[in-house]
Amino acid sequence: MSQIHKHTIPANIADRCLINPQQYEAMYQQSINAPDTFWGEQGKILDWIKPYQKVKNTSFAPGN
Repeated sequence: MSQIHKHTIPANIADRCLINPQQYEAMYQQSINAPDTFWGEQGKILDWIKPYQKVKNTSFAPGN
């Protein structure tokens, strides 16, 4: 059985973070529950030479 170790983030570091733990958890849950939507939104943040046509192209088949 694995154990989860949580470490307290020092206030001087937490104050400079771009997101807080609640925002992180919401983003994480969206990435699990609606990955196409989540990664589609994240992909719009980046600059692309040629815009992508498909959000993800994955396969969990053996050999991939």
